[in-house]
Amino acid sequence: MATTTDYRATGSQAKFIPTGEIVRAVTFTPAAAGLNDIWKVLDVPAGAYITDLTLDCGDLDSSTGITLDVGDASTPQRFIAASNVGQAGGIVSASVTGCLNYQYTAQTNIQIKVHAAATGFQAAAVTLIVRYSMLKGIDVAPER
Repeated sequence: MATTTDYRATGSQAKFIPTGEIVRAVTFTPAAAGLNDIWKVLDVPAGAYITDLTLDCGDLDSSTGITLDVGDASTPQRFIAASNVGQAGGIVSASVTGCLNYQYTAQTNIQIKVHAAATGFQAAAVTLIVRYSMLKGIDVAPER
């Protein structure tokens, strides 16, 4: 059975940017990376349109086994599918076709799922950055 670990930000305030976009970032160090483990990272509110998502991941595997998904409970690969970013460390952005401007109709947890387990797990920092707006199709042009 997979371990579900809750890394949700507590006391973390969203940062508002003048374009109307909201940025949330959470950094944590997982204690394990077994097959189908789920790391609950942060919640987005009902009505949020996801405008960007970035996963900055340290080297979680001394070999080349681990792959990671980023999504939610209903669609674990909504934003990133089977990325090997945790094998040597690096950064990956949302890459699943049609994932940007996806709107959540209820408060939802964005999670990272271990798609394939680490061959030789090693602890490393993981940062998930989610950008969203409560308005579809943000207009970033200044008002006149």
